[in-house]
Amino acid sequence: MNKQEKLQDLLKGLTENQELAVKAPASGSLKISAGAGSGKTEVLTRRIAYLLESGIAPSSLAAITYTNKAAGEMKTRLSERRKIRWNVLKDMEVATMHSFLNNFLKEDPYKAGIDSSFSILSGNSASIFDVKCQKEFEELYAEEMTKGERAIHHKDANRLFQSLPSLISDIKRFLLTPNGFIKHSRAKLALRKEFAPTEELQASKEEQNLIHWVFMYYSFYNEKLKKLDMLDFADILLKSSELLKESEGEAQQRRIFLVDEFQDNNPEQLSIIEMFQKSAEGHITVVGDEKQSIYRFQGADVSTFENFSKDNKIELKDNFRSYKEIVDFSGLFLEASSAKPITVSYQESRLGPSPRKPAVACLIAPEEFKPEKEAESVTRIIAEIVRSGIMVKSKGTNSARKAKWGDIAVIVPSLNSLPPNFEDRMYAEEIPYVMSGGLGLYARSEIQEVISFLRLLEDPNDDFSVTKILSGPLYAVSDTDLAKLAFWRKDNKTTLLQHILSIAPEKLPSGIAQFAEFYLLLKRSSRNSSISSLCTRIIESAGFYEYANQQSSELKKRRVLNNLAKLLSITRNFEQSNKFASLKDFLEYVALIKTEDIEEEEAGLGLEEGDAVKIMTIHKSKGLEFPIVIVPFLKKHIFRRNNAPVFSKEFGLVSQMEGMDENFAAMQIKELLNSQEKEADEAEELRRYYVAFTRAEELLIMEGNAKRLEKETKEDTTPELLKSISDILNENPELGKCYPLENAELFLSELKSNDNREIAEENEEKEILGQESLSAEKIEASIKSLTNFLAQNHEAETFASDKEINTYSLGNINAFKKCPRFYFFIKNNFIEPEEETDAQVKGTMFHEAVRIFHAYKGEEKENPEAFMNEVLQKLSTSYGKQGQAAMKQAEPLIKSYMQSKMAKQAPWLSEAEINLRFETPDGHPFYLKGYIDRIDKDERGLMITDFKTHAYSAESHEAYKNQMAFYMLAADRRVFEEMDSLPFTSGRIAYITAKTTEIKAYDPDLLNFKNFVISSVSEIISAEATHNFPQNLSECENCICNKFCIKQN
Repeated sequence: MNKQEKLQDLLKGLTENQELAVKAPASGSLKISAGAGSGKTEVLTRRIAYLLESGIAPSSLAAITYTNKAAGEMKTRLSERRKIRWNVLKDMEVATMHSFLNNFLKEDPYKAGIDSSFSILSGNSASIFDVKCQKEFEELYAEEMTKGERAIHHKDANRLFQSLPSLISDIKRFLLTPNGFIKHSRAKLALRKEFAPTEELQASKEEQNLIHWVFMYYSFYNEKLKKLDMLDFADILLKSSELLKESEGEAQQRRIFLVDEFQDNNPEQLSIIEMFQKSAEGHITVVGDEKQSIYRFQGADVSTFENFSKDNKIELKDNFRSYKEIVDFSGLFLEASSAKPITVSYQESRLGPSPRKPAVACLIAPEEFKPEKEAESVTRIIAEIVRSGIMVKSKGTNSARKAKWGDIAVIVPSLNSLPPNFEDRMYAEEIPYVMSGGLGLYARSEIQEVISFLRLLEDPNDDFSVTKILSGPLYAVSDTDLAKLAFWRKDNKTTLLQHILSIAPEKLPSGIAQFAEFYLLLKRSSRNSSISSLCTRIIESAGFYEYANQQSSELKKRRVLNNLAKLLSITRNFEQSNKFASLKDFLEYVALIKTEDIEEEEAGLGLEEGDAVKIMTIHKSKGLEFPIVIVPFLKKHIFRRNNAPVFSKEFGLVSQMEGMDENFAAMQIKELLNSQEKEADEAEELRRYYVAFTRAEELLIMEGNAKRLEKETKEDTTPELLKSISDILNENPELGKCYPLENAELFLSELKSNDNREIAEENEEKEILGQESLSAEKIEASIKSLTNFLAQNHEAETFASDKEINTYSLGNINAFKKCPRFYFFIKNNFIEPEEETDAQVKGTMFHEAVRIFHAYKGEEKENPEAFMNEVLQKLSTSYGKQGQAAMKQAEPLIKSYMQSKMAKQAPWLSEAEINLRFETPDGHPFYLKGYIDRIDKDERGLMITDFKTHAYSAESHEAYKNQMAFYMLAADRRVFEEMDSLPFTSGRIAYITAKTTEIKAYDPDLLNFKNFVISSVSEIISAEATHNFPQNLSECENCICNKFCIKQN
């Protein structure tokens, strides 16, 4: 096929306007307005192929998509459908704006003023960084901000602290550096002051102070990022803009840009693209639909698309996705519901009128229906659509087939807006479903209970966690029994856990007695256990698997098991991603995710590609299409006034400061900005619903309560959603029909009777719930079971992927050295670990008391000794029968510690878990974990301290050489410091007895230790793979494993 034939081939099957869009010349600017279902992705893909076949060099071309997924799909289309060779695709850019600019910065990071090894802060890590940075800044400057020379009112300070992350995001979006921000804001403030009356001057001074504090935080935030060699997403645009300005006049390689979903960009992003084209003649094609702009929360500005300066404009008005009724209704909805008169560019459906009536339905629940009742009705309708044989078009044919679960999508603005019983009703109707976004992993009861056990191990005083565990499904303690338990405590200072453990088991309700027994077992095994192993123990032994297996719904059973598996995966990743971490760190991480509304999706059901109803947010549905779309629980979002400081390019930093009169310029500007925000918010809400409605191919079902037929408040400028919808359908009966929800049978009956399409023959498909690969038993086994290696013939295995790297401790290595066979028996739970002696419990209690003492800032208490005694008393009950005896042994040690300098000074870190990565000579990566009792930090460097609750002896001191070497190696790898500092680190052991605290320094041989660890773990891996357990130690003669082991010559 010659060049001309290839170009003609790219135009086959296109409409006239699609053809014009594909072959438009690569000069000037082209705007393609592409409505829903207009085939814009195919048009854009063909346009790229057309430009390449026309002789445009791939190295000069960049295709910008809105998501990484869209970029991947476009590359696949170009390769598979358009037969573009991979070496050509490699030379061009197909990426999101941020990925494209990230690659641009990496071409010359030195010129961009960044480290070549920089990485991008994103996702949950970015949210957590924001929160930590915000809190640290508040701790440093809160007092100065409200009492210093640049003071602001304490209420203004509180509002500022809360809004700092969003303020910085907005400022960076406008491509302003800290200096650029302060210049811009002061200039805007000066313009206001010029015309301000005298009484505004004092308020104006506080506004200047506010600008100062935002500048301080912005600089503080950037410095924190710099220390980590990281950029946030906004930095990518900002640094790229700065680099392009510096390089003005230099020809850029990329000069032809094709930008998809341009309605979700903003003027600043457009300005960066234009900078690439300044030094050479370039071209830009933008593709988008202003009716589908729904990303204002990410900085999108629909006016960028509306006001785009174009040399050529092409409209793709044909809709190939939906029947005429759905297309016409969606356009009318947008037009009729807007607060201001707007002109909607209507589309033409290429499918024509629907063969079934109605294609659009609105189900209206009576006012007395509560959300739970609506949820019951909606889920019953979903079930009946499939079970009663409602038809949908069979792809690629003119006939129809019966609808399957996977044909249905339930689309809502937020999954949190679903009625609380919605999922239970889906289970009750036995409807398989997948939830995109989900209610969040940490909102699930099974996960909350595992976390509560962890919280209780970290803080035995946590009454809330005790209540959460006991009232949950595992122990099912009634509210009455819980109330009695709390009431009969000795006093308010006695914690619930203390009280429970002080009562004889036979006097407790059975559920509480079971909890007490399990807690004591868990406490015993928790010392020096990793977070993941603690979670495993809780999940396996507390009854979570039994709880899952008791579920009447196979779907719910699978979801619980998968969520537990995901939590285990998260804990392993947390340990391996954080070179040092404690249980406290993990719990703080979980708390941040929950309190800051950071998304952590729950596990799926394994049905994502199978036959299951899709439940998703409108944003998740963007770009997708489904035969049947249900948009239930329609309710208009109520705009809330924002009194927090905001940043506007037009007005600078604006805030409603305390004491401001309503006539002050700042107040009037704030009112204007609030009004503009409300208007934009309401307009985008309509566009969001337009996106939801236009996902439907054949049948659009909406549902809402009759009470939503009237405006929520007098201030509402737009009609209620349900009112607009019902008015449109009543005035245009050819488009669809309204039904009372309580008479849904009529709606379903009409759906079925008004469809005379032929039924296509289909092959019987296996019911997905019965598939072997997805059985709940397999899922459970994959989490719970360890391989019974003694019963099988093992061959050496290839080493695991990075996510499956094994973790060892020095205790594991020492146990293996002593008896390899016994080590593997313990590891695989064939033998229960021996119960701790009183002396061991004493040591554990001492370590925990010291940790809790400093965690609660005991060194700052008015009477530290009394507080420590209180800590010890509360702890003793959590160790069961051994608690009192161990406490008597621990008391003199604690007294000795309290007389030392360490007790009077807060440690920098306390009981931190360390995970160091090693690799054996034959390529097996592994982690070595351990726990440091205490780290202190001053200007000289770090001091690592390990506590031993016995007297010093040269022999015992030598025995701890590997332990101290591990800690010092962690410091040598700079685990505890930012990478730009080189601290001096020293190590010591504190030998604590009733008489004294004796400090002994340690300077171990790190190279010998490293070789010892690698060789030891190599032996463990080899023994596990080959079953060759050598018997060559003096201890072997009387060992219970002797008969299993191999005699060595």
